[in-house]
Amino acid sequence: MHNNLMRPLAGILIKEVFGGMIIGLIGGFTGYKLIKSIKDFQTILLISLALVLGIALVGSYFKVSVALAAVTAGLIIGNKSFNKNSVSNDFLLRIWKLIDEVLNTILFAMIGLQLVTMPFLREYWLLGFVGIIILLVARIASVSLPTLFLLGKLRLSNLFILTWAGLRGGISIAMALSIPASTFRESILSCCYFIVLFSIIGQGLTINWVVRRMSSINNVK
Repeated sequence: MHNNLMRPLAGILIKEVFGGMIIGLIGGFTGYKLIKSIKDFQTILLISLALVLGIALVGSYFKVSVALAAVTAGLIIGNKSFNKNSVSNDFLLRIWKLIDEVLNTILFAMIGLQLVTMPFLREYWLLGFVGIIILLVARIASVSLPTLFLLGKLRLSNLFILTWAGLRGGISIAMALSIPASTFRESILSCCYFIVLFSIIGQGLTINWVVRRMSSINNVK
């Protein structure tokens, strides 16, 4: 019974992850080639918007992770230079930075309003606390193990900074809200809200202090 349940779940996960990455790779390289061949700012902006909407449409059609597809395409385009004077790079950076700030403002306003309709948060505070602990431990493992494997050494102060800097935000909430109605939806959504609130308030407001503190410790040593 357990194996019969895990196999379809593993298949769905592989399809979501690798399918999203493949679509992102195709969309990213296509968008890069188109933008590189154009100097008109308006056309460049329209191509970037079409790329985002196209990735969302294709990803939804094939039922893969649209978020991973968008991130993959963004990494490809963002890490490549379009021309020598970087005018196109600066233009896209400024436009999408503005769009990002506007959408983030709307998203966090909607997250705050969603709390009003979530009275079940009171019933899952222990689950949220356990989720925060598990997430921090997983972050430590994901940072320390590759570093030890590749470099053979790791500073505890750097490990603490990288662990505390693993912030969660709007994407996590958006993905949790997209879960269809089920027995576990309330618990998953509540746990996600606790983790994001801890990340934004706890980690976000103290990350600068942590970096300064750990840097001073390194300097003393």
